[in-house]
Amino acid sequence: MPASDRVTSIQASIRASMLRPKTNWLISSEVISANVNEPLIVRHALAVKHKFETVPITLWPGQLIAGSATLPETDVHIPGGLPDYATPEEKAAALKNGFTVGSIVGHIVPSYPKLLTMGASGIKHDAQARMVHADNPDATAFYTSVVIAMEALETLAERYATLCDEESAAETGPARKAELTAMAADLRHAPAQPAVSFRQAVSAIWLTHLAFQFTGNFLAVGRFDRHVWPYLERDLAAGAIGMEQAQELVDCFFLKFNERAMDNGLIFDKTDFIKARERNEAAWANATPSPTAPSAQTRGTGWTRPTIGSRT
Repeated sequence: MPASDRVTSIQASIRASMLRPKTNWLISSEVISANVNEPLIVRHALAVKHKFETVPITLWPGQLIAGSATLPETDVHIPGGLPDYATPEEKAAALKNGFTVGSIVGHIVPSYPKLLTMGASGIKHDAQARMVHADNPDATAFYTSVVIAMEALETLAERYATLCDEESAAETGPARKAELTAMAADLRHAPAQPAVSFRQAVSAIWLTHLAFQFTGNFLAVGRFDRHVWPYLERDLAAGAIGMEQAQELVDCFFLKFNERAMDNGLIFDKTDFIKARERNEAAWANATPSPTAPSAQTRGTGWTRPTIGSRT
């Protein structure tokens, strides 16, 4: 089925945004001094909580899914750093082992099925129950940080829900007003609680993925189709959603990965960028290909619009 007018419009707005320079939002670099006696992992979670409480938020015009690392109306970009939560001594000790406060989890796939079936509240309650039986301070600190992080995610979802309500109140078009109201209701249910619909599952996955971006962890989504299929299958059978609506929602979801994109010519000195590209191309040309690697003809061909119709 062809892309909807909404999807075409969002795609055009993303392309226009890519050609505009961005300004990074500046986050406080001060140590969270009030909690300096807490374990390092707890202070890290508190830094996440602080960022989620203060980061500027926006709704991309016409989008059905809330949350973006780019504010298109001001061309402000949200970088992945956190407020400084480590002491100078801790930083020096970490550096000896090759780590900094900028070290991240890495390119792994979070357990989105667990999030969708348990909700942040369920994960939080599980951590609290395990904390009761923790037999060492490190375990207690870990479970405490899990509770704080899940509460931070709930806070971020509630902030976006409130923004949806505010935009709904100001919206004059009845169709868009209803969409914004539904988005707010979905955000207030998931990711805090287990998702009960396809819309909630898609929204919760994106918001959690965005939360990882806000903390500097640019992780993979994994098998999105398998994550959300049980919810789509149930909604289709119940007549709660149609294939065209589902396809539009999936299109909106995958377009969101491009909202933070910017033309490299605006970021890098063009001369340096061209030299770096030439070095990279030379390195690729001289590299020994893996037997299973994609060919040059199939690699890097750009975004392909996913379609609903068969499950893989």
